[in-house]
Amino acid sequence: MLYTGRQQVDLQKKGFPERIDWTRDRIVTENSPKIIYGHVVYDEPYINNRCYGIDTGCVLGNKLTGYNPFTDEFIYISAKRQYFSFD
Repeated sequence: MLYTGRQQVDLQKKGFPERIDWTRDRIVTENSPKIIYGHVVYDEPYINNRCYGIDTGCVLGNKLTGYNPFTDEFIYISAKRQYFSFD
């Protein structure tokens, strides 16, 4: 368990605190902007309600992910090594 100041949360298998999916409660209209965010690590980009989670754990040895909003494409670069471990 980890205390975040607001609540206790379980740790996921990879050592990260389990996050509440705030994107599911977002009210989206035709004028809603896209939100690009990180610091919540996913194996692949996570898209929900025009919110794009692009942190794919480069520091953990996975890949660096970028997003081009003009072409609506993701760009990936594999990590050269693992820079951090929870072990």
